Amino acid sequence: MFMYIIDDNNNIPTPPPKATKVLGDTRLKPNEIRILNYKIPSKNIVIVVARAYYNLLLLSMKEKFFFKTTYKFIKI
Repeated sequence: MFMYIIDDNNNIPTPPPKATKVLGDTRLKPNEIRILNYKIPSKNIVIVVARAYYNLLLLSMKEKFFFKTTYKFIKI
């Protein structure tokens, strides 16, 4: 998992409004390529789908300041 971990002054992970420093950052850098290897526990798998979601704000912050979020899922 790629994460940006922020914390307060007590070294406890915390939400953005209360954060004072960065504990860790494993997100992809611009133009960075990483190869991830996974074992698929079946011999009959033909297609594997991977999805990446990127979000800068917590859902509650988006709804408070920008817009009400509605999600629509598309079956592939």
